[in-house]
Amino acid sequence: MYLRDHERKALEAMVPSDRRDKQKDQDSGFDHFNLSCDIVLMRTCRTIEGNEEGKHAEILEWLRKKNQFSTVFISFGSENYLSKDQMAEIAKGLVVEAGVGIEVERDENGGFGGTDVADAINKVVVEETGEVMRLKASELSEKMKNEEEDAVNDTADKLRRLCMEHKLQK
Repeated sequence: MYLRDHERKALEAMVPSDRRDKQKDQDSGFDHFNLSCDIVLMRTCRTIEGNEEGKHAEILEWLRKKNQFSTVFISFGSENYLSKDQMAEIAKGLVVEAGVGIEVERDENGGFGGTDVADAINKVVVEETGEVMRLKASELSEKMKNEEEDAVNDTADKLRRLCMEHKLQK
């Protein structure tokens, strides 16, 4: 996982200092994966992750009523937590404009302003230049669905081969 400097610093700040020094001596937080010789499979379940059905029913119902390309999805990464000031700036930017998927300019510390958010959304949703991006987003969505299916099939094939190799070794 690649982290920008401000993301790395934020994550390091969450680790107790005695563990931080020990962690720096290791190559990464995922050293246990080095013990795996061929494949690492990770599985989760609804007991751990929760049942998403019904969890966001109100939001999903609201989204179903919206026109295509009328809703903005904003992602800050799975390991990024926004401050109250950042949340306020995002809200301010979204009230000014409405839009779809472009990275907002950030300073060297990862900060950004409401005007930056509004400008990015305007470029994607309102301006003619955003038409190409909206089309590409739709194409990318379809491509990602296909790649996900291919990845699952590829993983199943690799696992099948590993099982056969293991069986032959016995």
